[in-house]
Amino acid sequence: MMLRAQVLLSVYVALFTTVAFAQIEPQTPSIPSFEARGVLFVDRPVPLAPGLILSIFGSNLGPTTGCQGSADTQRRTPSPPRPGQAFVETFTYPKELCNTQVLVAGIPAGLLYVQSSQINFQVPPETPVQGTADLVVVYQGRSSKRVAMPLGIEAATLSLESPARSPTSGTHRSVTRS
Repeated sequence: MMLRAQVLLSVYVALFTTVAFAQIEPQTPSIPSFEARGVLFVDRPVPLAPGLILSIFGSNLGPTTGCQGSADTQRRTPSPPRPGQAFVETFTYPKELCNTQVLVAGIPAGLLYVQSSQINFQVPPETPVQGTADLVVVYQGRSSKRVAMPLGIEAATLSLESPARSPTSGTHRSVTRS
C-alpha cells in the first residue's frame, strides 16, 4: 500500500510539474505591424527627412508600458540638408530602447519613445533626401515588414496646439523636452 501511494504521488507530481511548466512557457511575441499612413509628423504624413522627429502608429511596436529615451545633450548632430531644423532635432537619441529599434534604409534611428502602439523616432541625419527608403521596426528580435517611405525635405512646422493623433483619430502620447 505504501509503495502504491508513493507511485501515485510521483505520478501526480510529474503531471503537475509538466502542466505548470507548460502554462508558464513564454509566448512568442507578435510581429510589429504598421503602414505608411501611420508614419506621421504630428498629425500628417510627410517625407522622411534627415533629423526630422516622427511618430509611427501600429501594433506590437514595443512594450506595453512605454519607455522614454533620453537625449544626449552633449552630442548634437545637425543635418546640413535641413539648416532650419528645430533645436530638439539636433540632439542624439538612443538607437535601441526597451529592446526596440527603428531602421531607416538599414540605418538605426534615434528613439525618443517606444510603446506597443506608438514610436517617436528621429530620422537618421545621414538619410538620403531623394527617392524612397524602407522603414522597419524591430521589437524583441522580430521585424516588421519593410514599408517603403518617400524621402525629401519638407519645411515641417510644429504646432503645440494639439497632440499627435493616430490615423484612427485616437490621441497618443507626445514627448516634449524642456
